[in-house]
Amino acid sequence: MTRAWQKFGKISVGLTILVGSAAFCIVGLLGPVRPTTVTGASGGGGASGTPVTSIDIQPSITPNPVTVGQMITVGGTVSIVGGPSQVTVTLTLPTGDGGSYAGSFETVLDENGVYGLQAPPFKVKGNPGTYSVTIKAEAGTVSDTETISLTVNPE
Repeated sequence: MTRAWQKFGKISVGLTILVGSAAFCIVGLLGPVRPTTVTGASGGGGASGTPVTSIDIQPSITPNPVTVGQMITVGGTVSIVGGPSQVTVTLTLPTGDGGSYAGSFETVLDENGVYGLQAPPFKVKGNPGTYSVTIKAEAGTVSDTETISLTVNPE
């Protein structure tokens, strides 16, 4: 193959990559746009729903009792009457050194339903003892708080 054909081949490959990249860019900019989904409404119900009049949370921790270093899972169910509505679930866990960790998430629940929830499993650290784990669910002006005793045994 002559030097001129090798140069032509390199230019062809480079031009093909450039055209392909430009095509992907144009399709990405001008192609179909996926709409953002926003559901429910904060507070007492959606546009076609009714205000939440009751919320009930039934939490669980498995296993309980637990050994230091063992994995546990916090879960349970949340039921609402009314809705649809945005529900905030807050989980407060002891850290084992006298402090606590609180985390929360929000989700929209359809009207008059029972929904399961489960946090990712995590390892129990800290000192042996009995601790209180609190789970709170809120929808608008209605809330429910439950506390579970967690027994942590030494290794």
